[in-house]
Amino acid sequence: MADTGATAGAVQLRLEHVSRHFMVGGQQVRALEDVSLTIEAGAFVAIMGSSGSGKSTLMNILGLLDRPTRGTYHLLGHDVAQQSDNQRAHTRGRSLGFIFQNFHLLPRTSALDNVALPLMYQGVGRQQRQRRAQAALERVNLAHRAKHTPSELSGGQQQRVAIARALINHPQVVFADEPTGNLDSATTQEMMALFAALNLEGITLVMVTHELEVAQCAKRLLTFRDGRLVADAPAPPKEATP
Repeated sequence: MADTGATAGAVQLRLEHVSRHFMVGGQQVRALEDVSLTIEAGAFVAIMGSSGSGKSTLMNILGLLDRPTRGTYHLLGHDVAQQSDNQRAHTRGRSLGFIFQNFHLLPRTSALDNVALPLMYQGVGRQQRQRRAQAALERVNLAHRAKHTPSELSGGQQQRVAIARALINHPQVVFADEPTGNLDSATTQEMMALFAALNLEGITLVMVTHELEVAQCAKRLLTFRDGRLVADAPAPPKEATP
C-alpha cells in the first residue's frame, strides 16, 4: 500500500468562498463564483459540468496551476493561496500528480524516461530515476514496454505511462483531467479499474470528466454550472448490465 502521508478522512483540500474572474475582451468572466468545499484523504471525486461550467478552472486552482481571485485554499494543511510561486511549484512536484487527456508524453523518449522526467527536474541521479520509473511502470502493468516510445504504444498504454509518471513521486493527491477522453470504451474500463485500485491504496483522486459512466466509478460527484457548485452527492451507481 502506498504511503500517502495522510490519515484517512483527514481534510486534504479545503476551498472557502473561492471565486475566479477573468477579463476577456474588456468583459469580466466569472469562471468560478463563491465555491466552498472540502475533500478528505482517500476520496475519489468526479467533477462534471458542461463547457464553461468552471470545472477546469476549479481543477487548475486545486492543482496549484492558477490562483483564486477571492477566497482561501488550504492544501495539505497549508494556505497555498498565499504561497510564493516557488513554494507552490515545490508542493506540485512533491505532493501532487497530474494525468491529462492528451497524455503529454515526449514523442521520441522511451516510456521509462517519460516516467522518470519529474525526477530529473528534481536533480535525482540517473540510476535512481530509472529504478523508480521501472517500479512505477510495474505498478501499472507496463514494465515490459519500458523501452518503447509513445508511437509504439496503444492509447491505453500511453495513458498508463502517464499514470506511472504521475505516481513517480508518491503523491498524496492525483488530479486527472478527462483521463479517458481519447480512449475506447474497453480501455476506459481498464483505466477506471486502475484508478479504483490506486484509490484503494489510499491515494486521493480528483477527476474531471464529461462522461457519466466514468464519473460513476468515483465515490463522490460534484456538479458545476455557470461557475457555481450546484450539486455535491455520492456518485450514482452504475446500471446493471442486462
